[in-house]
Amino acid sequence: GIPPKSALKPFIHSRTEWRAESAKRIPLDLAKSRIVVHHTANLVTSAVKAIGTNKASWKAAVTHVHQAQDLHKRVRGWSDVGYHYMIDWKGRIFQGRPVDRLGAHTEGNNRGSIGVVLLGDFSRQRPPLEQVASMKTLLRWLIAAHGISPKEIRGHHQFKYTLCPGKGLDDPSDSRSPLRSIQAQLIIEGLAAPSLGRSDQ
Repeated sequence: GIPPKSALKPFIHSRTEWRAESAKRIPLDLAKSRIVVHHTANLVTSAVKAIGTNKASWKAAVTHVHQAQDLHKRVRGWSDVGYHYMIDWKGRIFQGRPVDRLGAHTEGNNRGSIGVVLLGDFSRQRPPLEQVASMKTLLRWLIAAHGISPKEIRGHHQFKYTLCPGKGLDDPSDSRSPLRSIQAQLIIEGLAAPSLGRSDQ
């Protein structure tokens, strides 16, 4: 069926915009069946979040994104940053490795997975509202574009023992935590979607 109009593609900052380093060759991984959400575990201070000027705020976000790429390429020896999409505290979305390529973010479960990371440490803080709203928009578009069930949106900790993406973002004991709440809303939207745009109603 036709995806809901609300599943329009959000604006995504290209690798050129954030001056990503070039990647080594990454295998294709076309069929996506799940989305795994992470955090960088790199604390974003209140002072950084409060930066008012777009130029300085952008520079801070790009620095954080480069730190993620450096960690994955230089420290871990991977081909590129492991995630497909990165979301900063202002809700800006950055392109990581191309979505048609195999991610490197969930050991043993990368094939068929889209990796989405939120910049910040959510075992110590909660994501700002702009970041959560942007994640919802991105997840809604990704499930519509790739035909993924919203039930297949997962926190990293559902695959291994890890604090990632932090209880401030995904708390298994709190259905109102941001990721659980968004997933529940997307499931409800998905149940309603088939009747949209049909002329035989």
